[in-house]
Amino acid sequence: MTQTQSIAWKRLAVEAFAIVGSILLAFAIDAWWDERKERQFEQETLVSLEAEYEDHRISIERQTSNHRRQLGAIGNLMKACQSGGYNTPGMSLDDALYVLLIPVTTDLGSGVRDSLISAGRIEVLRNRELRYALSEWDSVLDEVIDGQLFSLNLVRESFIPLLAENGFSIAHGMRDKDRHPWPVSTRPISSFGDKHTELFGNIEFCRLLDHRYSHMNHTLDEFEDLLGAIVDLLALVRSSLDDIRD
Repeated sequence: MTQTQSIAWKRLAVEAFAIVGSILLAFAIDAWWDERKERQFEQETLVSLEAEYEDHRISIERQTSNHRRQLGAIGNLMKACQSGGYNTPGMSLDDALYVLLIPVTTDLGSGVRDSLISAGRIEVLRNRELRYALSEWDSVLDEVIDGQLFSLNLVRESFIPLLAENGFSIAHGMRDKDRHPWPVSTRPISSFGDKHTELFGNIEFCRLLDHRYSHMNHTLDEFEDLLGAIVDLLALVRSSLDDIRD
């Protein structure tokens, strides 16, 4: 009886060990498979982030270049305030005033980054610096947007009413974005003859130009900070991709 019981316990122990071993092996395989899928998802996400922020880099470089030209146009108007008349070769008065009155705003779509954060999956990125940079992205972008919104409000609340009160129609560029002649529905400011020189003797107009130039100059610094943040973020993305591929 004792021998029979001993043999039964040994068999049960072996069977139990086999069952536990099978379960642990299944867990290990599942964990390995989940990890493999996580790493595949991480790689796909990094590739998408690289494409997204490369687009941002191209866009911000172009916007920064345009911002510099716009800053130059407003600088030309400030020089006219000092001299009492507009005389800048290469840029008409109407084009300069168009830049002044049509402030540009930045709208970058960040679908990959936003989806990653909203889904709570940013931890799939093993690079902690990259996770932090993505989390701080909005705060860097908002600095540029806030500066542009200030310019927008300054134009809407100050420049346009001032021009209207002094009998000027709103300026427009002499050509549209495709360089086609603009259809003239209102008189451009340059067609008012010597009357437009009144603008450059208007203390309030010239003071507002100083404000517009100052804040645009500050926004230019923020554009450069934003571009630097994009370059740094791309470097982190590419470094993470290199780690995975190695």
